[in-house]
Amino acid sequence: MVDDNHTFLDVVTRWASSLPQIQVAGTARSGQEAVEQVVALRPDLVVMDVVMPVMNGFEATRLIKALPNPPKVVLASVHYTAEHRQAAETVGADAFLPKSELITGLPPLINRWFMAPAE
Repeated sequence: MVDDNHTFLDVVTRWASSLPQIQVAGTARSGQEAVEQVVALRPDLVVMDVVMPVMNGFEATRLIKALPNPPKVVLASVHYTAEHRQAAETVGADAFLPKSELITGLPPLINRWFMAPAE
């Protein structure tokens, strides 16, 4: 989980930790920290804010997706515009969600990407 807003990061991390299919490996407060954490922790999924100090989520996503066997990256923002959606696609994000829909939008993505179909 990556966000420069401590309160949002705390709330989303606690929510994600309550889901049985998620184990939160770490948190970061900037894009630069996110890249460092991904290299160190090798998570399956990164949920990242777009607007952050030091390095924004777009640049961090571009660097993360250039790594060998990169994780899925979901960018989230209060600025859910066509330009932001295009930028997210350009840097290789696997999904882009408005922050207001993160709690409802993330579980279906996790299920699609990581949960084995029932046989």
